[in-house]
Amino acid sequence: MLRITSFLLLILLSGGATASAATAMETALTARRWDEAARLAGESLASAPGDSEARTVRGFARARLGDHAGSLADFLAVLAVETGNARAWHGAGKTLRMLGDLTAGRAANDRALALAPDTADYLVERGVNLFLAHAFAASSEAFERVHALAPGYPGINAYRAELFLYLGDATAARAAAEEGLRREPGYGIHRINLAHAALFAGDLPGAKELYLACADLIDMDGVTPGRDLVPQDFAKMRAAGIEVPHRAEIETLLKKP
Repeated sequence: MLRITSFLLLILLSGGATASAATAMETALTARRWDEAARLAGESLASAPGDSEARTVRGFARARLGDHAGSLADFLAVLAVETGNARAWHGAGKTLRMLGDLTAGRAANDRALALAPDTADYLVERGVNLFLAHAFAASSEAFERVHALAPGYPGINAYRAELFLYLGDATAARAAAEEGLRREPGYGIHRINLAHAALFAGDLPGAKELYLACADLIDMDGVTPGRDLVPQDFAKMRAAGIEVPHRAEIETLLKKP
């Protein structure tokens, strides 16, 4: 269990947001309007400091805004009085992972999974954490569980394809990337994973064609083009001890003329 003594917890009073305020907060969070979600949650907490939903929403929004210490403090404040709040355990685990503490992050998120074992978000967080810890087989198991529970979960086939590549199964990686393209045709990472799968399967001409086709595609972050994402993927693979065939040739191919 996470220790909370290093954080000054707020005194939580009773009360919560109105239904309309709670809906507005959650809508802003779902729409990735982090500033708005944090503001609305803060307004609710000003009048009802014991509103655990508002504090949890603010925790997630703060994490996305880069305020990881504030985010963790919010989640821990909720958990100080609601030890069975799975969403807050998940938020704490995710934030701890962002802070670089994979072990504590995984322990917190596993508490969420113990409370709600079939929750896709919690399983995805477990998969991401284990991936960063280079526990690739266990990470893949988590993502495969999500795929079985919710095959339309956003981006799940990108995670699956990446893990199959790390586990040396280019055929499965290709199948996951193809499924991802069918479900999310505008998500450029699926095209990149399809190119990776061709490269690792030994189809260099096909891989080159696929890499060039996605060189100028912008990732879901709205900023990063494929020509920059591919070398980033290669660097992660090499850091994990995976040798990328024809790496220099592909990176040269993708450089802007």
